[in-house]
Amino acid sequence: MNTMKIINNLLLFLFCFAFTNQIQAAKVTFSSTDFATVKQQAIENNRPYFAYFTATWCMPCRMMDETTWQDPNLAKYIDENYYAVKIDVDNFDGYVYKEEFKVTAYPTILLFEPNGTFMKRIEGSITGSKLQAYLEQYDGFEDTPVDYTNDPNDIENTPPPPIYTPLPEQVGSSVQPYIDDVQESPSEPDYAPGYQPKPEKIVSTGSGLFRFNVEREPSDGFSVQVGVFADYENVLREVSAYQLKFNEPILVHIDKLQDKTVYKVLIGDFKKRDKAAKYKLKILESGIPEAFVKDLTTMK
Repeated sequence: MNTMKIINNLLLFLFCFAFTNQIQAAKVTFSSTDFATVKQQAIENNRPYFAYFTATWCMPCRMMDETTWQDPNLAKYIDENYYAVKIDVDNFDGYVYKEEFKVTAYPTILLFEPNGTFMKRIEGSITGSKLQAYLEQYDGFEDTPVDYTNDPNDIENTPPPPIYTPLPEQVGSSVQPYIDDVQESPSEPDYAPGYQPKPEKIVSTGSGLFRFNVEREPSDGFSVQVGVFADYENVLREVSAYQLKFNEPILVHIDKLQDKTVYKVLIGDFKKRDKAAKYKLKILESGIPEAFVKDLTTMK
């Protein structure tokens, strides 16, 4: 009798364990890649996507994390019909996207067509069922992955290239993908005489690939400011060059100058001003024309 009771309890435990895991696995899964990669995947597979703008201090966002994004029906629908990316506005890239798409309320969800055309802005917290209703309303696309294996000489069966969508990290440009419906195609690259490029997978003709590890930096101590930039692309280039030249951490402060977003690049994280001043001399000796010590407590 005791043996049967043990077996029944064990079976009940295994059932509860499996059921709990099933519930945990049913939550909405956001893409682990960056926003630009999600946009490229959407183009290649003709699938719409949405960006969920959030912040760690946002209480309605936390409510959605515990309710909306745990809805198994919503999770299943998104997995089959949409790409989803979560954007933390406290991160450096997140701040850039927030500025680009003029996000001022949290949480905010932006829906996009596969080619990047804006469809819907949803501000404030929302239930899983209501969000799914919106997603179903704006999803009129069938997954049709682009086939790049066609014979390059078979013009009739060769698929047209995906519509080019300017990346949102092009800060300072006039691009407004959530307003403008007209998208321009990228210019053709210049090839050597006689060279015929193969119609392989289309990639964006950007300004380089960067590995960027973003961490929130406390506003204390001292650093050495070496530049102010209005273009995010220039920030990436300069930070990449400084990382190769100096062993100290590179900091970026996002600020406003005459109502425009600017990025102040600093080198080093020092507890005392005299150490920062000493390192400034090393920076100037390296060929950087201008550098000055900055009190980080003034850079909130």
